[in-house]
Amino acid sequence: MKLSKIFLATILLMVVNDPVVPKQIDLKEVLAPVVSSNPLPALAAIVFDDQKVIASGAIGVRKFGDPTLVTIEDSFHLGSCTKAMTATLAARIVERGEISWATTVKEALSLQNVDSALENITLLELMSHNAGMPASLKNQPPGLWKYLYYNNTWQKGAKGRADRLKVAELLFSATPAQAVGSYKYSNAGFMIAGAMLEAATDTEWEDLMRTELFKPLGMKNCGFGPAARPDKVDQPWPHKLGNDKPLLVTPLIRAPESWDNPRSLGPAGTVSCTISDWAKFGQLHLGDGGDYISTESMSKLHEVRNASARSALGWFSYKRSWAGGTALTHTGSNLFNFAIVWISPTKKKGVMVATNIGDGKTRGKIFKILDGVVWQLIQAHF
Repeated sequence: MKLSKIFLATILLMVVNDPVVPKQIDLKEVLAPVVSSNPLPALAAIVFDDQKVIASGAIGVRKFGDPTLVTIEDSFHLGSCTKAMTATLAARIVERGEISWATTVKEALSLQNVDSALENITLLELMSHNAGMPASLKNQPPGLWKYLYYNNTWQKGAKGRADRLKVAELLFSATPAQAVGSYKYSNAGFMIAGAMLEAATDTEWEDLMRTELFKPLGMKNCGFGPAARPDKVDQPWPHKLGNDKPLLVTPLIRAPESWDNPRSLGPAGTVSCTISDWAKFGQLHLGDGGDYISTESMSKLHEVRNASARSALGWFSYKRSWAGGTALTHTGSNLFNFAIVWISPTKKKGVMVATNIGDGKTRGKIFKILDGVVWQLIQAHF
């Protein structure tokens, strides 16, 4: 009898001391009315703190007109939300001493015939959007954008290193497109920054991302370029907004090799990822760097580099009451997808949303729909 009582007491003690793990909230009920009342094929969202996922969900279809449903394990294109990843990768390589934030482009890439105004442009300035680089490569120089599209496609060819070097050589031998030292958001700047990391490590940017970012952070379901294939419906297909309806970006409308930006644009915006794995990257930035990078490096990544634009390294930084201070954010789109992230390092919480449709606008209808979802989730969970 005494042994039975001891056994029962032990079991009760184990139950009392066993930590209660909060059940993850399914966001489908929150997302469903957004999809049904707006021209979104699919929508995924996640809310997390620095330790766990608080809520997540995905709803809708992978391909408009096809009944195949999206899942929380589907990959969404992150567009320019890639920039924070490239900057974080750079911080890790800087800490190893293979390159410095103060290393110049001319030095890193052994460039010849550099315009005098660009001779001292550094890795830090490129990632701060203060390096005099053009806002778009579509007009710089003539024919370059088309060349980048078709020289190395997502289906064949190299991963983009040679093309990024070519972009650096062309832009740094010409007069700066913008005033050096003044802010101008530039994909080209991040492309060239990626080229500098490649030169320092003798490794392609995509391979650096896999080994130095995805693997250490446990981001097992991340890749590059369009996640979808034209012969299957195994991932979310790209769509564009037309007449307030989602239009499939089919091979007839646009060749599969151009379902995304040129492969060489990678460091500025070609990562595709499940929203759950993307959250692992967000969790890193809610902390002090952990075992990945130092506290000093994390602070450097979040430091505002331009007071009016509020730009940091791969992030934009704003003061928000709901965040208890600083909130970091970015949006991403390759014209056919859209993603938004907001994180609060003070409250140790973040929110991410993504969809497989774009409208070609930074602050257009798709942004406003997703921004509304973000605000709804912040109000509910922060």
